[in-house]
Amino acid sequence: MNLLRAAGRALMGGYFIASGVKALKDPDALVPATEPLAEKFVPFAQRKLPESVSAYIPEDTRSLVRLGGVASVAGGLGMATGIAPRLGGALAAGSMIPHVVAADPRGALDKSAARTDFLAKLALAGAALVLTQDTRGKPSMLWR
Repeated sequence: MNLLRAAGRALMGGYFIASGVKALKDPDALVPATEPLAEKFVPFAQRKLPESVSAYIPEDTRSLVRLGGVASVAGGLGMATGIAPRLGGALAAGSMIPHVVAADPRGALDKSAARTDFLAKLALAGAALVLTQDTRGKPSMLWR
């Protein structure tokens, strides 16, 4: 295994694990930022998904924050341990969607700081997406 690849995955995974644990321990701090997204996402998901699946989508924003935290921890563990780095990257990128939407700098008072935070969260989501394509130096199935 490439040492640089392992160190990069561990560093990325560590961020997502810490972020997920924070969301699990104190979801109330993230609820106000998640509320507008949850108000739009939950009804949309309940309309579009089959009834057998949509019944399991929590309507409580606090539960949605915790669910995102679980996805972040699972994604971070998958990346950091190298057991399932591609799946972990997908989970981590998915868990960043509410963070990126909540960090939208358009309505912020301090535009410069808000833009920096938005771009940092966008970069983390992009890095996690790049990890979903990491084949550990081996050719992909499509190439073979």
